[in-house]
Parts: sequence; C-alpha cells; structure tokens
Amino acid sequence: MKKKLSILLLLIIMCMCFGCSSMDKAAPEACDVNLEMVMDDSVYSMERSVDGSDMKPDGATGAESAQTVAAVSEPLVCVSFSESSWQSTDDDGEKLFVSRCYEPTFVTEDEAVNGWLKGLVDTAGTQTELDLLQVENQAWRDRDNREEEGVSFYSYSYYANVSTERLDSAVISALQVNSVYSGGAHPGYAQIAYNLDLINRAELTLDDVILPGSDTKLQQGILDRLEQRFGGLEHSGLYADYPEIVKASFAVPGLTPNWYFSSTGLVIYYNCYDIAPYAAGIIKVEFPYDTLDGILRPEYFPKTVAAGEGSVALIQAVEGRSVLNDQQEGSGFCIGPEGSTVYDVKIYRITGWLTDDVPIQGPMVFAANRLTVSEAVILSDDSDAWYLLTHRNTEGQLEKLAVNSSEIREIVAEMAE
Repeated sequence: MKKKLSILLLLIIMCMCFGCSSMDKAAPEACDVNLEMVMDDSVYSMERSVDGSDMKPDGATGAESAQTVAAVSEPLVCVSFSESSWQSTDDDGEKLFVSRCYEPTFVTEDEAVNGWLKGLVDTAGTQTELDLLQVENQAWRDRDNREEEGVSFYSYSYYANVSTERLDSAVISALQVNSVYSGGAHPGYAQIAYNLDLINRAELTLDDVILPGSDTKLQQGILDRLEQRFGGLEHSGLYADYPEIVKASFAVPGLTPNWYFSSTGLVIYYNCYDIAPYAAGIIKVEFPYDTLDGILRPEYFPKTVAAGEGSVALIQAVEGRSVLNDQQEGSGFCIGPEGSTVYDVKIYRITGWLTDDVPIQGPMVFAANRLTVSEAVILSDDSDAWYLLTHRNTEGQLEKLAVNSSEIREIVAEMAE
C-alpha cells in the first residue's frame, strides 16, 4: 500500500460532502428544480461505457474464475445514504451557492471494520467542509466583482453523488462523482474511486490486486477496446495521443488510481479531458471477471454471484425483522424478501420518467450484498417517491423493479442514462 497516496485519497474519500451542516447565510429555500436535476442526471449522462466482454488475455479460458450461480449465506455488508444540502443567499434573497451531498453509513458484522470505515468518513468530512466553504466564499467574491463590472452572476454549486459498485464481505468499491460549478460554460465533473479491503482494513491500489506484469495486458486490452468502441482515430473524438496517455496513466505509484471493481468485473476509467474532450464524458472500460484469469489475483475474484431464492415485496409491519437502515425507521414504507434470500441489492431514487417503462436513475439510497427474510429496508414515501431496486433473481440474473409505497412492478426496458 502506498501510505501517502492513501492519506491523500482518504481526505476526499467516499463523499466530498460528508459532514455537511446547515450554514445558510439566509433562511433556506427550496432548491431550484432544474438545478437539483443537474447532479441526479450528470452521473449517468457523463459516462460512456466500453464493454470488454470479448477481451480475454492470452491463454485464458475463464473457466477457473467463472462465477458460480448458487445461493449461499455470507456475512452482511450494507450501506445507506443520508442527504445534506445548504445554500447561501444575499440580503436581497439572490441565491449565490447551492450544495447537495450524500453521506454513507456502512454496516458489517465486524465492529472493528465498522469503526475503521466510520473513521474514513469522519476524516473526509473535516476536509470537505473546508472545500465547500472555499467554493462558497469564491461565489461571494466573484458575485461582488461581477456586480462592479456589470456582468451577470449565476449561482455556484457543489454536488457529490456516491454509490457502491461492488459490496461484499471482502471488498467495497465505491464511486463518487463530483459536479462543481464556479463560473464558465458548464460544471466540472470528476469521478473518484475508492477500493477497500475489508479483511485487512486497507485501501487497495491496482498494483495490489493484479498479478505481476499484468499491467501491460490491461493497457493493451484498454487500447483494443477503445479502438473497437470509437473506430478510426479521425472519427473517434479521442485525442490523437490517447495511446500514449493510456500508457502514461499506468506509470504512477500503484498504477492508475482510476479503477474499481463492479459487480461484474474490473473497470478502468478516464475522466473528462483525460483522453477526450469534455463532450465525450467519463469513459470506462470493463473487463468481466471471467476474462481476468492470469491477470487478477485469485483472492479478489468474487466468491459467487448468488441466485436469489425469494422475491422482494412490500411489508406491512417489520416485527421480527431487523431494519438495516434504521435511521429512516418510521418515516416511510417497508420492503424485504419473501420466501428466502435475495442478493446484490441496490436501491436508487427515481428522479423522473422518460416513459412509463423508462425511469431516470438518481442517487443511490441503499445497497446490501444480501437480504434475508429476517431483514427489511425502510424507504421514504415523501411526495409519492419512486425507487429503482435491482437484485439477483432465481436464475442469477439482474432483476429491475420500480417501487413505491403502494406497488412493485418489474422494469423490462433499459434505464435512462
């Protein structure tokens, strides 16, 4: 592990807006709807996926690392998110600065791990308040300067959306997408990944999880997939020297920091302006686990992608069940498994609908590696809120459900991105 790198990353880990408190210079008012949607949509609209499903390293069959579809019992790991926001207004009520952020609360069956994770979140919170205040103070300074120059001022903003991509009893991979507007034509976007070894209570670098010499295989796989995805360079929109940039990105301590484990594979990503202009968004290349024999260390393959034995249903009462996100208890409606256990559960707020079957996926509100019939989750039903819930069905396939306080229905169409 590279301690200096870890310390730096931990200062901004998980959620750059942890610990946000109410610091309005004037009485808070409802956030502007259009402004609120910026962060909800940006995480998805700024991302471009490059699938690596047909890329296998030389000599790899995938048989040894192929994930078994089987129902198993494993230690619980879950995370829930609470939202914090504030805004600054001047004496005339003009909005100068708006912030919204999400703070994770992790729960495992190991209290030592829980304490370690909480320490990371608390440490990040101290630095984050300084970062937020810096942007807020800049908004006041710039507003005053532009008033003197007779130039219009648009409110500044600082958003951070956090989600978990892989969540099991061995590894947590969390993603944070920051959107900061401090003048100019558009907000700045950046994605940060955090990969945590729960067994050893340590932050992982890419060098820690791959076999010696495998970085060159990954680099070539990235270049191959980018060429397949974007076509010839003259039509791709990528920078002319993107192959050199990709290779140089692996020449830092621990190899590139821009990687994470998803539930299906190893992902390498490039932020806006890294290898392409802003309009290309965040570009990611995923290598499914069954293509990573001879590249990924065996201990970092997920043990299973388990098939569920039950289904998710609305629960009228939670007696006899443990509420996993108990900070919301009593404020909404309950959901939980029927029959037996469901696995790889993720719940997002739905921020709107393109059609009746196509939801716009918003921020994550809860995730767990599994839910048993003795457990439940409580979701807020404010303003007839809808949620997107995904989990593994009895065939081990990802099932997508739209959930509110009165119904659960399956979504067969793709989500809006």
